[in-house]
Amino acid sequence: MPCPPPDPANLVQGVELNRGRLEARCPIRLAATAEQVCFPAVAQAARQTRASDRHGAKSEGIETDWLISSRPVERFSPLQTAQTDHVNWGIENGFPLRLDVAAGEDRSRVRHPTSVLNLAMIRRAVLSLAVRWIQQCRHRRQATLQGCSAPTSVFPPPPTPRTHAMTRENNRGRHEIRVLDCRSASPQQVGFPGVQTIARLRRRVRRKGKKTTEIVYLISSLTLEELDALGFLKLKRGYWVIESGLHHALDVTLGEDHSRVRNSTAAFALSLFRRVVASFAQVWLQECRKLNPRSRATTGKFPKRFRHRNGGPERLHALIFAKSPASWRLPE
Repeated sequence: MPCPPPDPANLVQGVELNRGRLEARCPIRLAATAEQVCFPAVAQAARQTRASDRHGAKSEGIETDWLISSRPVERFSPLQTAQTDHVNWGIENGFPLRLDVAAGEDRSRVRHPTSVLNLAMIRRAVLSLAVRWIQQCRHRRQATLQGCSAPTSVFPPPPTPRTHAMTRENNRGRHEIRVLDCRSASPQQVGFPGVQTIARLRRRVRRKGKKTTEIVYLISSLTLEELDALGFLKLKRGYWVIESGLHHALDVTLGEDHSRVRNSTAAFALSLFRRVVASFAQVWLQECRKLNPRSRATTGKFPKRFRHRNGGPERLHALIFAKSPASWRLPE
């Protein structure tokens, strides 16, 4: 469609700084009819030229858009045309874009119609709450839908000795740093019954030149007065002692997983013997680590001490018949 020379009354220019981009828009209003545009109910048309320039990046060039409207020229100014086009992208960014990308509606594989409807309603409810939260944020341009539900927003500074703890440890060739932050919380905030304290544990491990970071979230029914950050850290660290000190020793070292005994009485008796051996082995390991923190003593090496000709039978006799077994303290 030919474009006559623009009339100053039919154009408007605007400049805006949007997300690091400097954008300039210039819509020029043109009178048009439905026959000229081949679209029903058209009363006017506009050609909008948009140029954007991002600081430190290559210019994105000039774009030209053609707009049509059913409102007559007298009732719709060029400024209103520019504002309407800008609001159109606000609807796309505020609703469909967040539904499709942030809420993952485009990636949903649900095919059942009732489930699709329920999920769509839940996504729109979450989106409405997120938009309300973004409007109340101090830095509105930095707020996103992911930030509305980020777990890190539950842990505001400043930390105190009761809510913050850190440990360093060299374990089996690994250098581990554990940092734990905790705070009081209610079951309504966490969505779990009986919660009094929540914690975030960050583990950084360096092994053979490779660094890995892992974040774990913990909950407890104890209050901060009953369980502070250091106690939380020790409790989490001792969690694996049950696995490595008992279950792994029974299943792997003492071969309980490979046992083919099917008689219930025999299986019960063997399990008791294995647990007795595992208990004595743990005491022996503690004694060895007190004398040498870098000791390589293991549960598997404990039974071998009784097979040696040099003192092995004496140790076994002391272990079985002594009132307070201390065979691991006997000389090698």
